[in-house]
Amino acid sequence: MDFSSGSANDELRPNRALVIQELLSKFIKDFTEQNPLSKLQIIVTHREEAMQLTSFQSGLSDHTSKLKKFTEWDGNASLQNSLELACDLVHSNVPAYARKEVLVVFSSLTSCDP
Repeated sequence: MDFSSGSANDELRPNRALVIQELLSKFIKDFTEQNPLSKLQIIVTHREEAMQLTSFQSGLSDHTSKLKKFTEWDGNASLQNSLELACDLVHSNVPAYARKEVLVVFSSLTSCDP
């Protein structure tokens, strides 16, 4: 999830980040209802860094509450750092036989990559 300064743009009311947070919360709820054995985690990017917001062990309420509480919409997004962190976490926490997918929600027009 891109929480860079571009997320604070207000072409979507009240701003892009809040609209995306609401849509992602709905997606997480629907995903967990339709895939009860699946796991997901949330990684955010801002200030040219990527960080894990929730882990694979987090439940529905933890995912949605941490997503809605995150309000640090500043700096630039880094797509490369986010994907590298996602790959590291998936390979270290998901069994080899499991299906692995990454959904990228990127709202910036640019990426600040190393």
